[in-house]
Amino acid sequence: MTKRICDQVPDNYVPFAELTFCSNRFQGGRILAEIDSHFPLLVGRGRGDSGPAVWLCVPAQTGWIPLVAENQSVHPAISVEKGPGTVKVLLLKKHQLLEVVQRSGTAAEIVQLDLRFAGLNMVGDTQSLRVGNLLFSHSSFTNTDTMLRIGGGEASPAARAAK
Repeated sequence: MTKRICDQVPDNYVPFAELTFCSNRFQGGRILAEIDSHFPLLVGRGRGDSGPAVWLCVPAQTGWIPLVAENQSVHPAISVEKGPGTVKVLLLKKHQLLEVVQRSGTAAEIVQLDLRFAGLNMVGDTQSLRVGNLLFSHSSFTNTDTMLRIGGGEASPAARAAK
């Protein structure tokens, strides 16, 4: 895998019609978060009945690096546990970074998120999502391409091409 998956939406990414992101409802959108034209977290529908599909990238000294690509670990410190309708991403097999549960064929929920160990100040659970000093709790985002965009002003070329 190359770093390219961090700054472009994968061709095989299919967003859920509804995704609850740590208590916040995201309907009719594609991109959960964009930071300086990079996509740290994508959660979409998996192939067939495989449950949710996760892509996870983080900043590093040399730029953004992928940790998970379509539920496959691409970094030696990361493991991915898959169960019926669930995906968990673990750092060093003990620090849970992410847990996603598929609720139906068109809906899923991120029930736990803690990317601080991976260099991003994004933490959440079923009650709220904290991104830096911002707190989101039970908010709704409907028919917007990107739920959270940090830096860069306008939509990145990658986000515009993903439409």
